[in-house]
Amino acid sequence: MKYIYTLLFAALTVLTACEENADPFRNQSENVRDAEVKPTAEEPTPGIDEGAMSITLLRDLDSLYFEEGTEYSYEVNVRLYLPDLDFNAELVGAPEGMTLELQSEFNTEVVTAPTSPADDAASETDEVTPPVAPPASVANQKIYVIKWKPEFTAIPDASIPSITRFVSVRVNIGKKGVDEEKWDKQRTKEFRYTLTQAIEKLRVTSFTVAQDLREGEKRGTAKVYVKYPGLQTNRFPPIYFENTANATATFAACANLPRAFVDQRAVYITNPNDPNYESIEYSFNMDLTRFDIATNSNSVSCTLNIYVDNLGALSNPYPATVTVLNTITDPRTTWAENVEVEFGQEVNVQYQFQVFGVQNEGVISLTFAKPCSQVFGSDATGDCKCRTNTTTVNRHIIECMIEANHRKTFSSKTYVIEFDAQVTNGPLSSRKINFKRRIKFTGGFSLFNADDGSETVDPTAGSVVPPVTVSPISGPQ
Repeated sequence: MKYIYTLLFAALTVLTACEENADPFRNQSENVRDAEVKPTAEEPTPGIDEGAMSITLLRDLDSLYFEEGTEYSYEVNVRLYLPDLDFNAELVGAPEGMTLELQSEFNTEVVTAPTSPADDAASETDEVTPPVAPPASVANQKIYVIKWKPEFTAIPDASIPSITRFVSVRVNIGKKGVDEEKWDKQRTKEFRYTLTQAIEKLRVTSFTVAQDLREGEKRGTAKVYVKYPGLQTNRFPPIYFENTANATATFAACANLPRAFVDQRAVYITNPNDPNYESIEYSFNMDLTRFDIATNSNSVSCTLNIYVDNLGALSNPYPATVTVLNTITDPRTTWAENVEVEFGQEVNVQYQFQVFGVQNEGVISLTFAKPCSQVFGSDATGDCKCRTNTTTVNRHIIECMIEANHRKTFSSKTYVIEFDAQVTNGPLSSRKINFKRRIKFTGGFSLFNADDGSETVDPTAGSVVPPVTVSPISGPQ
């Protein structure tokens, strides 16, 4: 029985002690009633979590690219999702000349969490409580621009095509004081950038072209000179021609001019005495067979820009002018140059041929350097007669006929018939083309049927006779 009383006493003692510890304000009612709330201290700047800030390159770039001598710009977007905090950004580890400039600043509301859709399994009779959107937070955004125009010496070793380095954007957040430059928090993000050696832009230094270019013909040459000191290869950069003629009257004709530069040839000039020393000389033939001038002017002047492309680096345009003469097609004849017409002696002979131009281009004219009667002299009687067609569609044709009767001689005789022809149309005209053709009289006296030789008579020998304009042949037109 005594043992039981001892256990009860111990239990009561433990319970009493627990009750006193459970109430820290036991027997302190007066102090609690008269207590005052002390003002709390200013809350410290919250910690900057990784999710509370973002530093990104616009257009989702992974790295920056720069080339010597060229300015590049890249935008950096800095977002801070904490209210009432200012920040700015700066570059760390930037090369000389690279800058970071603030372009714009604005605030954007950002929903922190998506709303929950209604339960699709709910019945139509159940009352659906619309989802409550969480409050939006404010994202303070600033757009910065990284600018850099590397010098041509940014990569000191010309044998290194490119280098890769890193630059950091450091964001300083929440100043402690108005006049203090110390920042509460900082975040830094590193970006990779690549710098490449500049591809040298070459320069067209001069351009020459023949002065007597004519439409529809292959004639004349053109030369382009490009300065390239120290060239060590024979792989020359390509040349490009661009038509810049805008006038309506000349644009159609000049549009084909860039394709007229054909058969390109190039050499590097190594002669120090040459005015184009250490330059590449490009030579071209001029093919104007597709060049068609539709105006009535004597010529058309086309403006061009000439470029040289050095591994994708296009030179500045070199302005040039090419003048093409608006000419009428030169006349031709049905009497082929390699055909020597043969006739017997003491026979009345006739030979007909035509001299002609292109229909509707103009009127053809023909003059003999010396009348055929004088060319034959006393050995033959006869002459050359020509007739111009008077109909509009045939004014480009002249019909000629040689009539002769050669006396018997000891040898064959050959005579040269020479005449000039030209097509004219008002102030325009073709070139004056000189034709020389040969006519031979065979037969004569022979011994044992063997010809004892032949003789060619040059109409230009002897006295000089002024050119004679041939009268039209009489008869029906």
